[in-house]
Amino acid sequence: MRTTLLIGFVLFLATPLAHAQTGPDVIVGQLNGVANYASTPTPIGAIEAFSVGTTSCNVGDTILQWQASSSEHPVIGQNLYKLSSGILTQVGQSWLKHGFCALSQTLCGPCASTPCDTLGIGCSDPYTAVRNGTQSTLGPRSQVNPSTGEFPYPFVASPPPTNIGRRLQVPVSLLESSGDGAQYFVDGQYITFDDTAAGNHMNNVSICPVTLVGAGANWSATMNPAQTIAERTVIEHWATLDPSVLLESIETDGGFGRIWVASTVTESNGVFHYEYAAYNENSHDSVGAFAVTIPNGLVIDSSDSFHAVHHHSGSGASVLPGVDPIHLPFGDAGYHNEAWILTETPGSGLAWSTSSTAEPANPIRWGTMYNFRFKTNAPPVAGNAALTTWRTGQVHSVTVLRPTDDFVPAVIDLQCEYDLVADAATVTWVNAGIYSEIQLFRDSQLIASLPGDVQSVVDDLATPGSHDYTVVAVDAGEISAEVSCEMVVPSQTYNFSYRFSATTLFFDAATGIGSAQTEITVAEDRDNPGFPNDVAGFSMAFTYDASLVAVSEVSPAEPLAGLDPDFFEVSILEESGVATGGVTVGVVIDFLVAPPLLIAASETAVVTIDIDTIPTAAASTISEVYFEDGVHGPIPISNVVTVNLQSFIALTVPGQITLESATSSTFRRGDSNLDGVLDLADAIFDLSYQMAGGPAMCLSAHDADNDGNIDLEDSIFCLTFMFLGGPLLPAPYPSCGVDSTPDGLTCETSNCP
Repeated sequence: MRTTLLIGFVLFLATPLAHAQTGPDVIVGQLNGVANYASTPTPIGAIEAFSVGTTSCNVGDTILQWQASSSEHPVIGQNLYKLSSGILTQVGQSWLKHGFCALSQTLCGPCASTPCDTLGIGCSDPYTAVRNGTQSTLGPRSQVNPSTGEFPYPFVASPPPTNIGRRLQVPVSLLESSGDGAQYFVDGQYITFDDTAAGNHMNNVSICPVTLVGAGANWSATMNPAQTIAERTVIEHWATLDPSVLLESIETDGGFGRIWVASTVTESNGVFHYEYAAYNENSHDSVGAFAVTIPNGLVIDSSDSFHAVHHHSGSGASVLPGVDPIHLPFGDAGYHNEAWILTETPGSGLAWSTSSTAEPANPIRWGTMYNFRFKTNAPPVAGNAALTTWRTGQVHSVTVLRPTDDFVPAVIDLQCEYDLVADAATVTWVNAGIYSEIQLFRDSQLIASLPGDVQSVVDDLATPGSHDYTVVAVDAGEISAEVSCEMVVPSQTYNFSYRFSATTLFFDAATGIGSAQTEITVAEDRDNPGFPNDVAGFSMAFTYDASLVAVSEVSPAEPLAGLDPDFFEVSILEESGVATGGVTVGVVIDFLVAPPLLIAASETAVVTIDIDTIPTAAASTISEVYFEDGVHGPIPISNVVTVNLQSFIALTVPGQITLESATSSTFRRGDSNLDGVLDLADAIFDLSYQMAGGPAMCLSAHDADNDGNIDLEDSIFCLTFMFLGGPLLPAPYPSCGVDSTPDGLTCETSNCP
């Protein structure tokens, strides 16, 4: 059972800076498209690359500088985020597009046109996705101060790696198809000095949903520009989509930087998953540590406690020297991608941190979001966390969801099993604390209130079918989270069926000799509880007319033979003067009732039966075959199938053995062209008949391997005999004669006397 904790509020304790109405004010008016680039194998796995088109607007009352040859122009960042199972993570990031030559278009309203070294009041300027993916115009983020808008120009960077270098890179291992439930968002962000100086840089991010489809190393992305959500960060949108997300913002850099912290908690079977996301919108100070207060004595699972987007293409403060050799040429220079260090202090909290301000390090730089997480058995309460900036070491208090100090721990290791011997449900668990009472529910109905030290119960009143059992611990009137398990009580009736496969037994009219082979199959009813079920064993008994036919052998059919049954016993009852013959078969697949066992999800052959004629009584007629319980023996054998240590009567479908006279003609086996000699021409004559519709004068002669069928095996059998010293052809060969095993094949023409 999975429950999302709904905490119905979004909290903004630190008020964002106001949207100024004066000065230049650039926003992303629209994300106008996405470009795909072929994935590339790298030392860290396959990487998919994209780029996102952006259309900027100047919504201020002053022109915006757009000087291509100096640092007085915008730089544009692009990111990709995934929202899956209620958790938002950043999975991709690009370098920065350096702007040049602004157009004067009207996406955001009337435009006061200006030359292309500025963006006029009310004007818009589009960059296509391809333009924003041009590698030579993409510079490193590390050289830009987002809280001032300053950066050196021209930028300094190593040459970009082929194809994916500097573009919005995403490890393929992080992708799942949008059709499987994942949601994706891209964002675009503009940074420029005059917009920042006017205090108008807190609205420079816009987002848009994007659809990702693919598998393995082949992915494609599409988007609808009309769905752009302007002046909105993705972490704010997450809190809008999910009321359980608690969101708060922090001012840094003297009020010119902003960091967002989101927290959410989900619960499954008494285990609470705490998720924190820290998003640095535009703080140069960056984030170097994050700590959450937790009570003493909690059992913490921190096995998957950190997620960060991967920096790439040599982005860093020390761009040219110090390139990380592990990731060349796709890695990083200046700072690394190592996970933050997690420190647990009992009674105090969990703290994640990167290294000091000395390069290299991996703080949360601007336009970047990292995630921190853990699991425990304590439910959430609003409390404090501490966020420490990286460059200045300032500690900021932020409200998040954290484990409560006062709670009743849920039971652990809950198990539900059906006891076949007791014919009852057995529910067991381990107490994680001291309780005054244990409450047991079946299908949401309270069925037992038990002493607090009880750790198991037997329910013998559960009806056949699927049931949910829930255990709740109680202490001093307070209750724990619910822990549940599912169990199926089997029905007392399982339907299986046996079928005797009808066959035709051809016999020689002159001698009365003939033989055939058939099989018995078993199949399970798809409506059975737990279909398909493991068959541990079975028994069957059937009768036939012993005056007409005799059963010479009963053996395991291939599906059963492959399981190598521990017990396979056959009894054939054919007494002189008794018209009815009988056969019983008993099978135990494994004496330990352990896999591999038989699965009969579809009709499955289990035994093969060899049948011969009674030559003295051979006639063209039919012998009915019936399944009958108690055919013979000291203990009558029944037609039953054993499942879950119980036997169930099998439904049966009788069969027929049709005896048919086959008039014998003399022929020489293999001599298909009837020239009296077995040679290469016979094999070619046979292939002409089979493959090209050529003539056939004596089908019995074509049947070189005497299996009753005309197929390619016959030509191969002849060629193997003639050229490779293979087995001798069955009689009649090399002399003429009649077929001692009639099979319905005829010989209309013969060159034999």
